[in-house]
Amino acid sequence: MIRNRFLTLGFKGLLALSVGLLAGCSAFQSSRRMDMSPFSENTSTMFVEVARISRPFPWENAKPYVDASEFADFRQRATTVIGAFRGIVMYSNQVVALNNAKMDDKKKNDQLAKYIEEATRKVSQEGMLDSIGIDAAELKAILADVRNAEVFLEGIAAASPLINAIVVSMGNQLEAIQSSIPKVFASVDSKIEADYADRKSNYANLVRLQVATMRGMTQIYKARRGDQAALDTLLREDPSVKELIPSPEKATGKSLAAAEAVLTDRAMKLDTFIHQMDSEAATYRAKRRELSDWQMSVEEKIKIARDAIAVWAQSHRNLGAGIPVPPLIDVGGIAKGLAKTVVPLP
Repeated sequence: MIRNRFLTLGFKGLLALSVGLLAGCSAFQSSRRMDMSPFSENTSTMFVEVARISRPFPWENAKPYVDASEFADFRQRATTVIGAFRGIVMYSNQVVALNNAKMDDKKKNDQLAKYIEEATRKVSQEGMLDSIGIDAAELKAILADVRNAEVFLEGIAAASPLINAIVVSMGNQLEAIQSSIPKVFASVDSKIEADYADRKSNYANLVRLQVATMRGMTQIYKARRGDQAALDTLLREDPSVKELIPSPEKATGKSLAAAEAVLTDRAMKLDTFIHQMDSEAATYRAKRRELSDWQMSVEEKIKIARDAIAVWAQSHRNLGAGIPVPPLIDVGGIAKGLAKTVVPLP
């Protein structure tokens, strides 16, 4: 009997001890404070990347074509994305500031909900929630979950559905920009080609005539050395020489010298004309090269933006889950490693 009472009391004591430990653990979890410094550093990194993608391309030679109508839509899309990134950076800075603020978690989550709503408006296109795949009711429910969270990190975690929607929306916007690049490129390229079509044709004809003239001078040199076939080729390829040498049989040293003088004079004039057009040819090539540089620059910026939003989303999810987030040196440098560790969005 005593043994049974002892066992009963022992069980009750163990139960009371277990409850006490669990309660203590819960209290510990509720009062835990996540180190925000890595997330803060990641936000700073994202700020730098946003500055990089916001930097306008330094048009010089092809600048007159930038005002083409095809660029208007492209610039509008890019401006929207850049504005969205700035909204994300602002929100992230506010999250860090809230964590450091001296207020209880309830007030922090109330303020967090306000910041999330502001950021959502900035990220959505023209303030339309459907552009990020949610409606007003869904946003209201997510904000309510954030406000009702007991601790700050749970409030951050409650925003995950909205964060996922933002990431998908940003990805779609970046895809739309990338898809428009070939159209913009082709339009500007066709305008450059149209502007230089006549000059390119003239330049090509001058070069072709120069090559033919130099070949004729070579044939005269061979003919002077007794090569009859070279003289036949000369008269066949350059009929103008027939004014001086009607036929191979009537060729003389004097007529060959006269023909050589004519061709030499022609070659010098052609060289002068070609050099006069060299600057225009160089400008044409510079415009084409600049257009290609613009395309590569935009594609690189899109890659940076995609990597940046993936890093930020992963960082935000980990923060809400209470997982330490290592600071990232730069988006470009960590993108490859991130691909191996990022948890895919649902």
